[in-house]
Amino acid sequence: MQFRYGITASLTALLVMVVLLSQGSAYLTTSEQLRQTVREREIDKVKTLGNIIEQLLQRETTRTRELAKLLASNPTLATAATGNVPSREQLLDDTLKQLFSGRQIDLLEITDASETIVYRAGSNAAVGERSAVWGVTEALTGASGIATTIEAKGVTVRAIEPLRQNGRITGTLMTGIYMNSNYLANLSRQIGANLVLVSRSKPVATSAPGMLESLDATAIREAFEQKIPIYREDAATRVTRVYLPVLIVDEGFVVLAEIDSSAVYKGLEKTRQQMVLSALAILIASVIAGIILVALLMQPLRSLRQRAERSVNKLTGVAPTEERTGNEVTSVVGVLDELTA
Repeated sequence: MQFRYGITASLTALLVMVVLLSQGSAYLTTSEQLRQTVREREIDKVKTLGNIIEQLLQRETTRTRELAKLLASNPTLATAATGNVPSREQLLDDTLKQLFSGRQIDLLEITDASETIVYRAGSNAAVGERSAVWGVTEALTGASGIATTIEAKGVTVRAIEPLRQNGRITGTLMTGIYMNSNYLANLSRQIGANLVLVSRSKPVATSAPGMLESLDATAIREAFEQKIPIYREDAATRVTRVYLPVLIVDEGFVVLAEIDSSAVYKGLEKTRQQMVLSALAILIASVIAGIILVALLMQPLRSLRQRAERSVNKLTGVAPTEERTGNEVTSVVGVLDELTA
């Protein structure tokens, strides 16, 4: 026996196809929009962190320079640099303890007019040695200076000021800070992002040693050359990175800031799963509602078929299901039967 679909089955199949296509299209479109929104949000987050990092680095260099100016304005330090006072080292210790109350500094060096170190803190240089710091000679001529140097421990920012007594330069004062791995680790805890400080030739400091393996040489080069933030996403580890070009005094660097975006993308996957469940619920409800609607629409045709069958039986005495070639009434019944099957 040949199997034939009636109009009810055809309409139901068409309805299912339409609902499937509409729900599938809606899911793909919405899913892509959500993914793009999440990506833009993470980029905005890391962009904001980049701006914060740049401001913090600028603040540190400004603080170092202002502290050097403040200390250089103290007449006791200028007098002690001349060497014409008794117990000079004790005097410097007492004075600097008062001046340094509540302040943070990594380096402090005071020289006399012959560039000989008379006081030091945080440096390997010894008292009595000649200072090897760039800018001391210039400070003895009256010029203030601030410079950045790359050293084994990281980046060092030094501010140098001349010490004056009665209009005469008696020595120099240098303050400095280390932007090393410890500094980046503290900064990383404050802003909630892993950090790496990179020079043009090599990494100079990092808040997490494992980050050195994930450096993107191409992104670093682009950040140096284009002087704009370069963004990267790692789909495997779900992290978002920004390579931020920064100028620390007179030296260019790139700061890599990395944030963990896995929690955000897990939320995205959960939202996608909820969308699939919602689409399935809509599909099932639509199919059930469609079947009921088709059944209701086909009810008048079924009633018409039943009346036609009774009429054929009454007029011909033959059931309409029997084969009757050329009988127009049974042909009509057959058509109705096809429509309402």
